[in-house]
Amino acid sequence: MLLCAALGVRRDDAQGFPPYIRLLAMNENGRAFLHEHAKDSRLPILTKAAAVRELGSRAEHVFSVGASAHDLYCLQMVTSSNICMSEDWKTGPRLVKNR
Repeated sequence: MLLCAALGVRRDDAQGFPPYIRLLAMNENGRAFLHEHAKDSRLPILTKAAAVRELGSRAEHVFSVGASAHDLYCLQMVTSSNICMSEDWKTGPRLVKNR
């Protein structure tokens, strides 16, 4: 309950479907698949954090809660906490190499 209070989680945040799909990483195969099928997705696929602002207030709130949780996690990282703060708003999906 303390984390929910600290992060601003509301009772209705878990109701229904999530407002978006957030892409965290992909390889070349995933990139090709996404390019071909993204338009068929029932939910918008976020590849840039700033695009969440175009999805409405619920989506922005959900993203902000996740970003705040990430920042809270960063606070315990003594050596690199200043490096990872606000990272969710700044970084896009990672491109990993095919093996």
